[in-house]
Amino acid sequence: DVDAGVDADVDAWGFGASADGETFSWAGAPLPKSPESLSVALETVRSLIEHRPVVRAQCLEIALECAVSPNEDVRTRAVRLVSQRLHGVKTLAAGIEAFALHHLDEASAEGKRALASASRLAEKASESLSRAKEKKAKAEKERAIEAAKLKAEAEGRTYKPGDEDGPAGTKSVTEEDARKKEEEEA
Repeated sequence: DVDAGVDADVDAWGFGASADGETFSWAGAPLPKSPESLSVALETVRSLIEHRPVVRAQCLEIALECAVSPNEDVRTRAVRLVSQRLHGVKTLAAGIEAFALHHLDEASAEGKRALASASRLAEKASESLSRAKEKKAKAEKERAIEAAKLKAEAEGRTYKPGDEDGPAGTKSVTEEDARKKEEEEA
């Protein structure tokens, strides 16, 4: 049985990680999570890369995968190790750069997908706002017609289309027009 917090997909070296990148295991046993343990693990990986050519590729893969970990502490320390200590080694630089370019391409593609999705969402929101604005304008027009009908009825006359603008085609008096008229009269 595999620990519930650890991914069932374990590599040939017995190293496994949970889907969220928070829990790591080796040979089925969970590894400590403390910053000191992380430092020791990364230093061990660095030492193996530098001094054991037989496991260099596998250890470099571990360091690079840690550099893209969802765990910020793991990622920060691994990026520092790879960029400051390992990239300067001529035999490792090309592999590190290829890994970085691959992940930049993935991030770029993911960003493009997210942008396209956000653009579609913004377009839908804009259409929705436009429909809501049209619906509001229609409702206001209907209220103005109803008010004109009631006003015509109260004045003892028959409603005619266009009365919502005022009787006999005159414009309705706005607050600003009423204020100007009061100022002229004063």
